[in-house]
Amino acid sequence: MTDTFPESAGKVEIIPNGIASDLREKNQWREPEEPTILYAGRLERYKNVDKVMRAVAKLREKNDRLRMRIVGRGPVKGELEKLSHTLGLNDGVEWYDRLPQRDLFPLYASSTAVVLASEHENWGNTVAEAIGVGVPTIVANASSLAEFVEEGLAVPVEPPMDELKLAAKIGEVIDDPKKFSPKGKQSPLIISWDEAAEKTFAPCMSLVNS
Repeated sequence: MTDTFPESAGKVEIIPNGIASDLREKNQWREPEEPTILYAGRLERYKNVDKVMRAVAKLREKNDRLRMRIVGRGPVKGELEKLSHTLGLNDGVEWYDRLPQRDLFPLYASSTAVVLASEHENWGNTVAEAIGVGVPTIVANASSLAEFVEEGLAVPVEPPMDELKLAAKIGEVIDDPKKFSPKGKQSPLIISWDEAAEKTFAPCMSLVNS
């Protein structure tokens, strides 16, 4: 924005979406006994869920205990279900429809890693929530997700996405999940909804009082 409107430099503050602080506190991450990869979000082609599935299938050749959870709905769900059978994942994938947050946060907390391989995101709500509970989070180092990488909160995969890059990074994380957990890290990108509201309200009050 400041490149397009240089006069706005120093006058613009980006306020991230908040996360539910009560659910965050109740669902802090602990490394699960069984390695589990979680994707949560819309099932759209640009999300690259198919590439994550292929990466998981590749890793299962050496570790058949590895599982994947897919949460969400969207136009490519049918294709992804067929791909699951083609890859021989079958009972290695757990499918969930769109879940309320009270049910989603426990999945974050009980997964080995959350993966979002989309190269085109305006903001990663799933990523912020996952980081908030401390689960290792793997993202495409592109678009808004690169901000989480810059803050040292997420594990990057360099674009363009492919199954080999994803498999390598997922394998690295599941070998030592605690090493990659952002648990305890502080960042202006991870805030509560109360904090987001306060940050939004404060400039409005300053204009009213000026």
